[in-house]
Amino acid sequence: MGDYLNNQIYDSESRVKGVINYFFNNTSNAFFYNDIRQLQEHYQTVIENNSNDNSDSGISTTKLTT
Repeated sequence: MGDYLNNQIYDSESRVKGVINYFFNNTSNAFFYNDIRQLQEHYQTVIENNSNDNSDSGISTTKLTT
């Protein structure tokens, strides 16, 4: 019984990983990847702005120039 359950769990994990890999590797979902990329860049900019800001507010009003 334990082996059966372990196999079921492994199969489920494999299916989930397969779906995720397919989703991110499928060129038809490139628009979604671009959205994620833009979010990542936006938050990276926010983090950099906050780390460069000397105020105690934690929110930077300066903008990085690219």
